[in-house]
Amino acid sequence: MQNFNKSDIEFLRSHSFVPSFPLATIGIRNYASFELEGDGVTQASFELEQLYLSAGLPILMDEKDAIAIDGYVSHNNFSSKDAKYSSFHVNSVGIPLAWLRQVNPSWQAAAFVMPMANKSSLDNSNWSWQTLGGVFGRYVQSETLWWAFGFYIDVGGSENTYLPYVGASWEINEHWSINAMLPWPSILYAPDDNWLFTLGSSP
Repeated sequence: MQNFNKSDIEFLRSHSFVPSFPLATIGIRNYASFELEGDGVTQASFELEQLYLSAGLPILMDEKDAIAIDGYVSHNNFSSKDAKYSSFHVNSVGIPLAWLRQVNPSWQAAAFVMPMANKSSLDNSNWSWQTLGGVFGRYVQSETLWWAFGFYIDVGGSENTYLPYVGASWEINEHWSINAMLPWPSILYAPDDNWLFTLGSSP
């Protein structure tokens, strides 16, 4: 952290209890209704519970460049709501690799790629592969406002996904921030440096 503080790379220009980027995350998600489609119609409905863990190691290359080597694992349990279909689970493992460059005091450029393998508990299931990735730019307009632009891809899964990425982050004060990062906007509240509450949505 001392080496990053001495470099030209900037994450936050003002004091805020809201963290900029987590180095490690563990979490649980629940989706009460998750539908699987085939031939354009809904085939089955499930409840999805997901346990995930990610951790990364940032490495400073020089005064303007940094890379991060990460790991990601998740366990996804699909509980069937239809007697015709059995419940099953899917385990996923990914290795994200990321690069960040401080172009100048106002601009940052970043890119990442994450090969990921998935394996379900269904009979005759084999490992399947997909690749996530993206390129992004961040423009710091002021100490409390920055903009982001980019492009995100997810290929090789059940269907390919391509998303343009645009948005902004506004630090209202040291406790409150608004992330207008489409397509997953959120409001963040950090009462101190030990707690963070987030309310948001995503498609």
